[in-house]
Amino acid sequence: MTGTRRDHPHGTVTDIFNFDCASLIVMEIGQGDEQSFTVLRAGAFVVNLYVQAMTHVMMTTCAVRDAQWPLSRDSMAIRVGERSFAFVMLGLMYGLQLPPLCDEDTVDTLERVFMKFSHYTALDNGENVRPVVENITRGKLGNNWRLMEGNEATSLSKVIRTSATTKIVSNAILTGFLKPVHVETFIVKMKDQGRRDVDAEDALYSIQP
Repeated sequence: MTGTRRDHPHGTVTDIFNFDCASLIVMEIGQGDEQSFTVLRAGAFVVNLYVQAMTHVMMTTCAVRDAQWPLSRDSMAIRVGERSFAFVMLGLMYGLQLPPLCDEDTVDTLERVFMKFSHYTALDNGENVRPVVENITRGKLGNNWRLMEGNEATSLSKVIRTSATTKIVSNAILTGFLKPVHVETFIVKMKDQGRRDVDAEDALYSIQP
């Protein structure tokens, strides 16, 4: 289920989690309490870790079949049900639904992956989670955060562009197209969940054109 690694000339890709059946749902904004859900893909779900040999830059991605999106410490993964998760980035919200045949040990393994590679939160109650998710997200990502607006075609177009961009960057890591000159490193002080400054530092990478 985990740990499969593939070597490439300029880096490696490791399947740190995979499961053969899941549904990817796009959550769209509506009027008032109206909610719109579009099942975008159904099939194998995988979390991949890409590591570039020259720069040691890492990128973590999620995918259901050919639809990919990034997983990072400045994006949110939220457990909203027994086998349900939401992924939140600026302007995007995805839902991931695992089937009943997915046992608790597997879900717990996935939860640990999200704890390590994303800003992870678990909700206590799975009912009416949309307002709760939005409130958590605005608190973490700021008041400028908002869900996708517009019709279904506009929303899906943004999802497709996000998937394409994720693939381009991950391929650049493995093919050597991403050079050290393209990467700028920022060292920042980290804060814990209690908002107390700690001495730990973290390196953030910005890819320059």
